[in-house]
Amino acid sequence: MAWRGQPQIRARRQAAPQEGLRQEKTEVRAKLAELHDELNDGVVSEAGYTVAQAIRDYLADGLPGRAPKTIRTQREVLEPLLPIH
Repeated sequence: MAWRGQPQIRARRQAAPQEGLRQEKTEVRAKLAELHDELNDGVVSEAGYTVAQAIRDYLADGLPGRAPKTIRTQREVLEPLLPIH
């Protein structure tokens, strides 16, 4: 709360040029469309797709670029959930 009689000075934000906003919006829409395509390509929607299959798929393909310790931890946590053959 400001004291009475003291002026308040607030910085005004300059408006971005419209062209820059359009370009950013276009880039965001393109990236979102790309992510939707990836999601649609990777989703398995078979009626018989089980949690065990999802875990196996995740452990096989869902950990690229992760640290070795992260991969070990994920395996240690998830492998006990898999049925024994």
